[in-house]
Amino acid sequence: MAETDKLRYINVLKFIAIMMVFLSHCFKEPYWLNQDVGKIGAFTFVLVSAYGLTKSYQNRELKVGDYVKRRLLRLFPLYLVTLAIVVGISVMIKKVVWGGWHQTLNLITHIFGIHGFFPDYIWAYNGPLWFITLILQFYLIFPLLLKLMKKGLLVPLFLVSLIINFLSQHYWPLQKITHGLINMNGEPGVLKVLPIFLIGMYLATQDFDKQKVLSSLKTAIVLAMLFLFEVNRHRSFFAVLTFLFVALASGILKFNVMAKLGTYSFGFYLLHYPFLGLLKELFLEKVVNNPLLFIVAYGAVVYAISALIEGGINALVKRVRTKK
Repeated sequence: MAETDKLRYINVLKFIAIMMVFLSHCFKEPYWLNQDVGKIGAFTFVLVSAYGLTKSYQNRELKVGDYVKRRLLRLFPLYLVTLAIVVGISVMIKKVVWGGWHQTLNLITHIFGIHGFFPDYIWAYNGPLWFITLILQFYLIFPLLLKLMKKGLLVPLFLVSLIINFLSQHYWPLQKITHGLINMNGEPGVLKVLPIFLIGMYLATQDFDKQKVLSSLKTAIVLAMLFLFEVNRHRSFFAVLTFLFVALASGILKFNVMAKLGTYSFGFYLLHYPFLGLLKELFLEKVVNNPLLFIVAYGAVVYAISALIEGGINALVKRVRTKK
């Protein structure tokens, strides 16, 4: 499969993932749409991140200094700009009342992306921002995972991660030790999502055609079912694999418009939720309650705003890096 095709497939996956997150935040009911579908989207972002990181470093040396700089420039400029917008909206709609040490510490933890470790701050400004803390942890451990992968230990590590996930649900001492890594204050922790990240790394190492992709995903689904048979506790893990299988099999990943939109999915992820709160607070409650009108109008407008912001910031970062 050509690299350009792979990139297009990845961007379409990103677009579908953000649409799942978006839909989950538009509706409070049914539960599976409000909760499970959103997690599927977030987990797909984890898989895509693992794929992209592995593609970048599988055939070249990872220099820690260069790696850290690239990751920080990839994540934080857009994140900090959207954080400023989010904080402004939160204060405007009085979701956050500014003042005092508590709010100062809240802002500091968000600036550094560690707010997910604090139960009082994880959802303080914008619920989806918990993902920033999660992805930073994966950025931190990726160099180690890459070394293990190059030593041929990716599959054993994947199996160990599944076993840890399973045992942490049943074995109380292990559950206590891994609590913050499995369950990050109500959101999935790094250990819980690690199997999906490792699948993304594995897929990046394979140069296979569509049929081999489907075969690999079938194998992954079987492994997941063997080790995580309690569907009620691991629905999102099963669903993300099934979703990838269906998306590939149906040919939906060939749609170039979605591929283009997928390049700006991160900005939309960061901004769609606070603007939703602003609309509800100000004047569009009736529009919000009309699903078809709301999804089309609101989604299109905020996606356009997000694309302008993300595209502008990425261009600025690229210009700064080029000058250096």
